Amino acid sequence: MISTLDSAGPRAAATAPPICSQLMVNETPDNHTLPLDRSFALFGQRFVVDSQVFSNVVYDRVKSTRLMPKPLDVAYAALRNDQAAAMLNADLEQYAYAPQLEAMRQLVDAHKDEFWNANLYNLWLSALRTLSPGADIADPKAVGLPTITGTEAWGRRLLNTQLSSWAQLRHDTILYAKQSYTVGVSCEFPDAYVDPYPEFYAKLARFAERGAAMADVLAGGQNTETAQGLRTYFDHMRSVMGLLRGMANAQRLGQAFSAEQMAFINEAVREKPERVCGSPPIFNGWYAKLLYGAAPSGDIAVDPDPTIADVHTQPTTAGAHP
Repeated sequence: MISTLDSAGPRAAATAPPICSQLMVNETPDNHTLPLDRSFALFGQRFVVDSQVFSNVVYDRVKSTRLMPKPLDVAYAALRNDQAAAMLNADLEQYAYAPQLEAMRQLVDAHKDEFWNANLYNLWLSALRTLSPGADIADPKAVGLPTITGTEAWGRRLLNTQLSSWAQLRHDTILYAKQSYTVGVSCEFPDAYVDPYPEFYAKLARFAERGAAMADVLAGGQNTETAQGLRTYFDHMRSVMGLLRGMANAQRLGQAFSAEQMAFINEAVREKPERVCGSPPIFNGWYAKLLYGAAPSGDIAVDPDPTIADVHTQPTTAGAHP
């Protein structure tokens, strides 16, 4: 439950919480930013401004798939370290969240002394903020600092100090500092999907027609068991490809599958419940019947059966060549 307590004490129950601190899944059609729940928790976790930063630089406060913040976000927005922004360039370009990060920087900088002196946590953050290089790095000697303090290497040293101390602060307060959450992304899967290439299935249907004709030719017009099995196989293949072609057309047009088409898809593979102890599972269905050699019922045992094709021959070793 999200607490309405912040670092300065209880807030009005109607105040919207500034941190997403529970699991939320965004299922809105256009991924609109979800409002955070208003609730009350007795002795709930406390508001911390760095969690507010994290909460606002990830999805769905950021309209991109940025799912995990970085400590550098806190370094820039909460600890006001400008050098951290340059180290975030790759993320800022990929996820386009510079406006949200800058908004957090301005929000944190706008807090008055009353906020920074409100509790030990805020006082520690405010101490770390004093280490961030300011305008003095342009001319360190003018403000009584060594020249080296204006270098990038010195700035990175201070940044490392700030983040190390901040990590320890969060470690020590992990039970009562409100943790931020990224909003979850909902996933939807179609009830059935057929690759939208109707011509592919049309070609396979013609292949099946030619195969059935060849079976008649090879049988010499006689209705042998082999010829009958081939005709049954190719007739089934042609029927299946015709149905799949119709579904592929519907897929291309964005049309929903009919009840008959869905029933067809659901009969693709069925595992037979009856089996001999220790034997491989038995499957049937229209897909199984596309595997030539299956029983007329479509029953087929599933054994490891890799397809291996010898496609090239190297007649001699490399040493035999000049």
